[in-house]
Amino acid sequence: MIKTIEFNTKKEIEYKEILTVNDGSICAYKNTVYINGKEEYLNEGICYLKDLLELKDNKGLPGIDLTVYKKDVENVFINNSPNNIHFYEKIKPLKIDNPYTYIENNTDWGLYSISFSSNSIYDYNKEELPKGIYFDYINGHISNDVFDLEDMLEKLQKRKDIKFAKDEDKILEIPYYNRERDRNRYLKFIWTPNKEDYDTIKNLNHHSRYENIIKRILCIAEKEDGKEDVNEG
Repeated sequence: MIKTIEFNTKKEIEYKEILTVNDGSICAYKNTVYINGKEEYLNEGICYLKDLLELKDNKGLPGIDLTVYKKDVENVFINNSPNNIHFYEKIKPLKIDNPYTYIENNTDWGLYSISFSSNSIYDYNKEELPKGIYFDYINGHISNDVFDLEDMLEKLQKRKDIKFAKDEDKILEIPYYNRERDRNRYLKFIWTPNKEDYDTIKNLNHHSRYENIIKRILCIAEKEDGKEDVNEG
């Protein structure tokens, strides 16, 4: 036996162009589906305009490798370390799930691509944006066997592009399990670069990146009797 039920379906897509990139115009859309004249489903998103105009029947729109975030997401990457367990908790609330409605009423938004594997953020033209670089006795070897920490701390505290965590703008003790006889104290901070400075180091490997920041941007030399290079290990 077969029971047949017929109903009428209609899809309405409201859209607006929001940006033009190398791959074409991008639009935000609001997709509403009606069944027998009653609204049954609604969602919002972004897509390439050409894909929307070519859409036929009841097919879905292809995805896009960009997401709408509040512009504060850029500051999260610059002023925080991915080593912090709360780093991605700060990003989640900045993602805009209803871009068509949000863009219509707000201006504090942008299109970004975020790589969670490399902890990097890119703009709509796939240009990497600045991110904070974390230093401690492992990352950059900011320890007393390599640097004069008292002198280094005094210099860093005067810089606007250096950020210390609360109560950590001082020389700290290396945990006992990583401590050595002549390596028992360190500094911990984040370098928060502008775009010009970040562009000079973003394509360098791990070793060269830390070396360039310390020596050429922060202008800090190792101790004359230092036994280790800043990035060895």
